[in-house]
Amino acid sequence: VAPDLGAEVAPQGCDVFPLAAAVAWLAARQLVMALDGGGAVRAFLEDVAATAAQCAAGDPVLASIGSELAKVHGACAEATAWLQATMRSSPYEALPGSQPYLQMMGLLAGGFYLARGAIEARRLMGHAGQDAAFLSTRICVAQFFAEQLLPRAVGLLGPVTRGGGGPFQLGAAEIGL
Repeated sequence: VAPDLGAEVAPQGCDVFPLAAAVAWLAARQLVMALDGGGAVRAFLEDVAATAAQCAAGDPVLASIGSELAKVHGACAEATAWLQATMRSSPYEALPGSQPYLQMMGLLAGGFYLARGAIEARRLMGHAGQDAAFLSTRICVAQFFAEQLLPRAVGLLGPVTRGGGGPFQLGAAEIGL
């Protein structure tokens, strides 16, 4: 019979949330500030914008992918600019936006790489020796992600840029900890 280790595993009063929030903040800080002052994330956003434009110039399916990618690119660029400015002036104000920012950028990265795959799949369609069913599936998956999942990232702009007010001002005693 295994002993119940529930009480022994976490010390009294230990809360995982502050640790998770700190890790998210550090990860977001690295992404938007990094060693190059945020140049890596700016370069990534430029690549996304170019891919969205390339999709927009394609057939209706690629154009739909490009349209959604462009919308999310705009939201992520705005969130990045806000976080860069806020992390310099008031890091604690930026802390609550760190986790939703990472979600935004994860969705954007997924949409970006799927869009690039769809562009290449469309280019290869009709070439001899290519698996048309596979290439068609690549395009369909990219379209699904762009139209069904990617728009969620735009909704995260508010939580990223809202700052440290509201419920984030409450102390441990005020919420019963």
